[in-house]
Parts: sequence; C-alpha cells; structure tokens
Amino acid sequence: ASHYIDQIERAGGTPVLLPGADPTVLDILDGLVICGGGDIDPSLYGQTNAGLSERIDADADERDIRFAKQAREIGLPTLGVCRGLQVINVAAGGSLNQHLLGTDEHPELSESIEMNNELRQRISVVRGSALEQFYGEATDVNSLHHQGIQRLGSDLRVVATASDGVIEAVEGTDDWPVLGVQWHPEILGEHGAPLFRDLIDTARRYRMSRRPRSD
Repeated sequence: ASHYIDQIERAGGTPVLLPGADPTVLDILDGLVICGGGDIDPSLYGQTNAGLSERIDADADERDIRFAKQAREIGLPTLGVCRGLQVINVAAGGSLNQHLLGTDEHPELSESIEMNNELRQRISVVRGSALEQFYGEATDVNSLHHQGIQRLGSDLRVVATASDGVIEAVEGTDDWPVLGVQWHPEILGEHGAPLFRDLIDTARRYRMSRRPRSD
C-alpha cells in the first residue's frame, strides 16, 4: 500500500485505509482507489473456475465489489488499478478472461522488480478520453496481470487497448467519474502521477459539490 499512499500524498490527498466491508463509509470520503491484488472468484462473473485463478480472497471480492457499486451509486470519484479495473468491470456486470499470458504483448510474468517497473507494453489511447489528456494517443506501461476484461460491463467504455486487443483502460459513460487501468501506475513514479493528480482534483470538486450552500 505504500506506493499508493505516496502517490496520493504527492497529489495533495490524504489517504485513508479501509479495512472493513461496509460501503456506507464511502459517504464520508471524497475519492476511492481500488487497488491491485489477487484474482476475482470466477463465479462472481458467471464462470467456472478453470484452475488458473490465483490468490482468490472471497472477503476482498465482496468488499471491493460492494465498494465499487456504492461508489457508482453516489458518484464517488474512483480509480481502479489492475485488479481494481477488473472489480469495476465485474461490479458493472462484465466478465474476465481467466488467463491471457504467453503472447508477445502479454508475456509470462517476472518476479523481477526491474521488470515490474519496466515500461514494456505499448498501449493505444482513445482520442477525446480523459486518459489522452495525460498520455496522448499512445504510451508505454508496465504489465503485471494475467487476466483481463472479456465482456465489458454496463456504462463503461474502452479508452485504451494493447496491440493484441486486451483492454487496458476504461472510463464511465454515465455520471460516475471512474477510471480503471490494467497496469500499475502507483509504482511508476512521475509516469503514473497524472492519474492520481486527476483523482485528487476530481475528489476536490466532488467535495465542493456536496458542501451545503450558505445563505
């Protein structure tokens, strides 16, 4: 969690860790980051476990999906990172590919810290998306995932893809200010910082919009 904390603090935010599963806690916050982690139980998106999912945590699945649904309901600014993107998609009724490694674009994962930080994957960014404001029409990112979006959830749109067609980022199409990315910007220093600055800026506007108007 330290990388997330550092990025949020550098962006001017105050990180709050949420150990519990009660989504009503989001009512007192101005923004939400759904972090990376283990794989989501395939039964939650209508599939049988093919034996390829790793580090499934039922409690984390329940908590994060409830948080995503509540964030959407109240319009809470949200950033989803890797598993967080997948949580956002599953919470919106989408599904995942349980394993997509072994291609040139998505090679087998490495235990090397250097490889984790390496910008080794080129992605194309959709014109007119919020993501384009930060990275232009293409950028290089790290790649630490072996699953990805299969069926896109409702009220989401694809805003970045890898050359093999894997979805690398989504935004909301309704009133929910949400961005989900399949890479790990929190460990990329200044390269990942624009996503956290945007979250904090959006969170400030969200906070101001909720303040009672004085007579």
